[in-house]
Amino acid sequence: MTTPLAFLVYAAWGHLAGFETWQLRLLSPILAIATCAVLNAGLRSYGVGRAARTIAVATLCVNPYFVGVGVFVYTDMLALLMLAVLIVAVGRERAWLAALGAGAGVLTRQYELFAVSGFIAAASRTWQRGSLVVAVALLPAAALCWLWHGLAPVSDMRTVYLAEPIRFHLPWLSLYLAAPGIYEIGRVHV
Repeated sequence: MTTPLAFLVYAAWGHLAGFETWQLRLLSPILAIATCAVLNAGLRSYGVGRAARTIAVATLCVNPYFVGVGVFVYTDMLALLMLAVLIVAVGRERAWLAALGAGAGVLTRQYELFAVSGFIAAASRTWQRGSLVVAVALLPAAALCWLWHGLAPVSDMRTVYLAEPIRFHLPWLSLYLAAPGIYEIGRVHV
């Protein structure tokens, strides 16, 4: 389920570029390029060499999931950008940037909460200020959960998701395989 920030960003973009599907799609490649640039900067923060950064970013760019959300109007690309911002913030120990990446990421897609929770747990041992700021940045998302009485507003889709059993989705295999590596980035640094 998607929280409101992605819709607000696309609505603002629509006012600038137009609300036709092709006009809204123009934002997705821009976010994809920004995600790659920010991820490159984040890897540089960790001391990763140019060749390894190039391979890492190129691997991301050819990932079918990334290509799909980077071309069509999906809310995931903004969440991936915010995750990249969080990675940069950890590498540079910038609490305000970590708060932006974590807070905006969770306000874009709820699944970012897993990465942010891992960051808070890992960083709390060595970077307590960063962990505290990130925890505070999650307060808007917590307020939405309180208002909605759950992770999403009451809707037909929420009812369907809650009634559906947990299962493995084969088309999402690339995401499943990429997620452990993404979650480990914060743990390796901290």
